[in-house]
This record gives sequence, C-alpha cells and structure tokens, in this order.
Amino acid sequence: IVQLDDNGMASITPEMIENGSSDNCTNPDALSFSLDKTEFNCENIESNNPSAIDFISENNSYFSTDATVNIPVGTQERTISLWVNPDVSDFCWGCLVQQGNGDCTSKMFGLGMSENNKLVFWGGCDDYISNLDIPNDTWTYIAISFKNGLVTLYANGESESFSKPNINTTSSKLFVGRETVNNGASFRDNFDGQIDEVRIYERALNELEVEEDKASQIPLNGVISSYTF
Repeated sequence: IVQLDDNGMASITPEMIENGSSDNCTNPDALSFSLDKTEFNCENIESNNPSAIDFISENNSYFSTDATVNIPVGTQERTISLWVNPDVSDFCWGCLVQQGNGDCTSKMFGLGMSENNKLVFWGGCDDYISNLDIPNDTWTYIAISFKNGLVTLYANGESESFSKPNINTTSSKLFVGRETVNNGASFRDNFDGQIDEVRIYERALNELEVEEDKASQIPLNGVISSYTF
C-alpha cells in the first residue's frame, strides 16, 4: 500500500519494497530490482475506493442531510468540492451534488455532467455546460466557487469562469447522487458511480486554495460541512 502524504504525494524506491526476493538462477547479491512507477498523487487513487459511496441508478441510491444543510444560500459566497468517479455517461443537471428548492429561476446550486462527460453547473433554468472533463472510471477532483455573481468550475487543475448574477439559492437539504427540484419530495435524474470527500466552504476559494484543497486530506479554513464516506 502506498500512503500519500498531507500534500497528496508519495515516492517509493525498489529498496523500500524489496523484502528478500530471490530466484533459482541468480546469486541474491547479483539481483537487481526496478519499478515501472515511483511517483504517486491523488489521481492514482483506485476507483474501487472502499470509503466512497457507490451510487447505482437502478437502486435510486443517494445521500442527503437530515435537515436544512449548513451551507450558504441566497447570494452568499461559497465553495463545494468533491471527488467523483462516473461509471456511465448520462446527462444530469444536479445529480453529483446540489442544494436549493424550487428550480426556476436561479433557485438551485449544483453540479452535474453531460452525456459527453463534461462538468455541468445547475442554477435552476440558469445553467452552464463547461468543457471540463470528468471521464468514466477515473477519480476526478471537481469544485465550484461562487462570489459576487461569478461562478468558477474546477476539474483536475483546469477551470472555467462565467457570470451568473441572478443566482439566489433557496435553503434546502444537501443531496448527493440524485437530482431533486423540491427538496427530496420527488426525484428525477440519478448518478451512476462513486463520490467521496464532499466539502462545503463558506467562502469562495481561489485557484491556489482549490489546488490545496484537492491535495489535502484535511479541509482548509472556512469549511462548514465535510462528508467523508
């Protein structure tokens, strides 16, 4: 097992894992060892992460908080980050993570994906489809920040920003893995895949802080909710 450090990095050498290897043809002192991979980071986390929630659409599986979530609403600034690993390419507006109640117009705040595995912002009839990739069978760190009407989406080191001055998110529970426009009274689109490490901040993280959040096992300053599954 390779253990990542607090910065999400690790290095190994053959000497660190060699434990008395031998064969029947070579003197042990003459054996040489090499590794095809010696550097690791968060992108190398296996897709079968046992701590993640595995969402299966045919089972209508999802996660939600029991009550109105501790998360900024209205026009307040915020950041939501999480790790996702899709199994299939299905379109949804807010099936990855969402808050809000009432849909149109501009009452929702969430993340989904397109049928082409592009990251999607869901604002409730005030939406945006990005060019940021979230490929199947791969763990991808994604985040969304909002401040003064500006939304910024992040996916593994790339970002897109756009203006959404009418966003006025209504209070609700937090939903992960399934999309609802009425605070869980009914549902529509589902997510197929795994999600882990959902973090909610009461401020808009900047680009450097988003990279720090991606690499850190501990949330940064300003976190108000954190869900490690």
